[in-house]
Amino acid sequence: MRRSPAGSVDLSPVLRAMGIPPEEGMGAVRFSLGRGTTEAEIRDVAERLIRVAETMPAVPVPIA
Repeated sequence: MRRSPAGSVDLSPVLRAMGIPPEEGMGAVRFSLGRGTTEAEIRDVAERLIRVAETMPAVPVPIA
């Protein structure tokens, strides 16, 4: 997801190029890591994501 100059929210061009459908891609979360990213920072984000995910309702995943 990205915000266009006009202020609308669009599917990321990278996700679109990967063939990700908009209904899935609009829920994507992207993380960037660099040389300065520490293991502690990665663990912190992972722990926060787990806490957020635990508060979300279960969503059935269709099996193709």
